[in-house]
This record gives sequence, C-alpha cells and structure tokens, in this order.
Amino acid sequence: MPLGNFPTQARLIEHIRAIIAKYPDGLNVDEEDDLFLRALLQRHRDAIEKIGKGVHYFTIETEPKYKTRGFWLHRIDGTKTDFSYRMCIRSSSHREDVLAALREAVSEQMIKFREETFNGNEHVFCPLTKQQITRQQAHVDHIYPQTFSQLVKDWSAQEEINLDTVPLERSTDGKIGRKINDAYVVESFQWYHQEHAHLQVIEKSTNIKMSNKPRQETQP
Repeated sequence: MPLGNFPTQARLIEHIRAIIAKYPDGLNVDEEDDLFLRALLQRHRDAIEKIGKGVHYFTIETEPKYKTRGFWLHRIDGTKTDFSYRMCIRSSSHREDVLAALREAVSEQMIKFREETFNGNEHVFCPLTKQQITRQQAHVDHIYPQTFSQLVKDWSAQEEINLDTVPLERSTDGKIGRKINDAYVVESFQWYHQEHAHLQVIEKSTNIKMSNKPRQETQP
C-alpha cells in the first residue's frame, strides 16, 4: 500500500503496527508489506546507511533488552540492521537523541531498581493503582517532581553542559538509538542520576497514561 494512501499519521502508524503484529519473529514479510517497508525506509534519516548494499528482505524481531518488537532489514551482502519506523515518520532532533541516549545510559540503574523491588517475588504493589502487578506489567518511573526531564535540566545546569552540542555516535547496525560519544558526559550523568533520582515501580499502562498528560515539568 503506497504511503500516500493514508489520510492521517495515526492511520499510517496503525498500519505499521498491524504489520509488526502480523508476523512471528524471523519470518520474511510478504510482497505487499515488503514494498510498503521499502517505501517507508526511504524516509529514514539514515536511509543510505541503513540500506547499505541493498535490501534483500524484511523481518520482525524482538529486541532482547527491552522486549520490544520492530523491523529488521536483511541486506543482499548478508548483513542486517534494525530501523525505527518512528524515524521514518518524524525525524528526531539532536536534543531528543541526546535525551534518549541519557535514558539508555542509566537503564542499568532502572533495571537494578526493578529487580531489587521485586526481590524474587512474583508480584509487587503499585502505589498508583493500589493493585498487585507482575514484572511484565511493571515500569520504573521517576517520582514527580524529580522527573527524568527535571533531573537532566538540573544536571546539565550544574555541569554547564549544552544538550544541543553533546556529541553522538553515528547510527550502527543492530543498535537501538545512538550513544553519546563523550565518556565524561555519560559517567557524569550516571553518577548524578544515581545520587538524585527517586524511583518507583508502577503499572506499565498507568505510566503510559501519565506520559500523555502534562506533569507541570520544565523541559531540559
């Protein structure tokens, strides 16, 4: 289906998500979806690097760390890489990429907090829904007002770091997102987050609902 056939971005995203749900991991998409994904890929910011020697076929794969499913392209030279459909719909700014990289830099802290909270138990209590939740239902959230954005703002002000000039590595095959290419910046934020973040484990869908509402926080 041509990309121009979708009247709204929401309908386009709905179609993309339907393709992801349609296939089990590792199965080649059919001819119709293949043609659609080739057209979609052309919109990616790093399309030239992603396509490389040329696309052979597409599959859906599960990212092992976050357990999220997404598109992988397999090149004619035998190499493969993932690509984000969101990057094909709306290119992120440098600042948004830096924020995503900072989240990744402290992801191990978040995972450790979740595991320590469960402490071998099958369920924990969600302070917002007042319900017991499983590990699969759990999300680690920053307690307001010390949201992630506020932590980044305070840290960058303290360290006199301009997010717009933080260097990022180039996109590489099989890597979700981009990493910060400055060890001091990464280690500085990891230390600051460890010392100042206040975390809680809440029910995942509740966190999504909260993220769609204004939380009276300032952007970094």
